[in-house]
This record gives sequence, C-alpha cells and structure tokens, in this order.
Amino acid sequence: MGDQPLDNGGDNLGMTPPEWFLASLGSCVGFYAVKYLQTRNLDATGLNINVSAAKITETPVRLDNFQINVNLPIALDVGHQKGLEAAVKSCLIHLTGRQP
Repeated sequence: MGDQPLDNGGDNLGMTPPEWFLASLGSCVGFYAVKYLQTRNLDATGLNINVSAAKITETPVRLDNFQINVNLPIALDVGHQKGLEAAVKSCLIHLTGRQP
C-alpha cells in the first residue's frame, strides 16, 4: 500500500510513490545483475542494491541525480565488472528513465 508521511496528509503506513519508484528501479537492476552472475556461474549471494535520488523542488518538481550502487561480496575481474555494469544498465526501468 502506498502512503504519504503525516506532514504531507498521509498516515505514514507505507512507502510513498517515489519510494516505490526507487524500489522498482532497484529490483529491476537486481534482477539483471543476478541473471548476469548466474549465467556465468558467479555467486550472487549477498548481492545488495542501493538506489537513491535527490528531490528537486524547482519546477518541475522531480527526482534527479540517481545513484545506483551494486555491491557484491566477491571480487570480479575487470571483464565481469564491465559486463555486470552493462547488464544493470539494460534494466527496462533504467532505460525508461533515461529517455527525455
């Protein structure tokens, strides 16, 4: 269930729509990351995705300056680092957000 904070007229019982948006982006990125790792027999255990954005209050009010951090407790060689980055960037939500 989506909600708003108390100071914005909500009951603060659930995530806000922007939080759902960031969660959607993070889950999409995570899916593509796991698929990349699994197809190469690399361990995805402990994979962690953190997504944040800044709220821009000038018109139009929006989210901007997105930060997506993919953390994996195993070391990857440069080739797999680049491959994982490319896989993450092919996430449908990520590609959608990059369009004007």
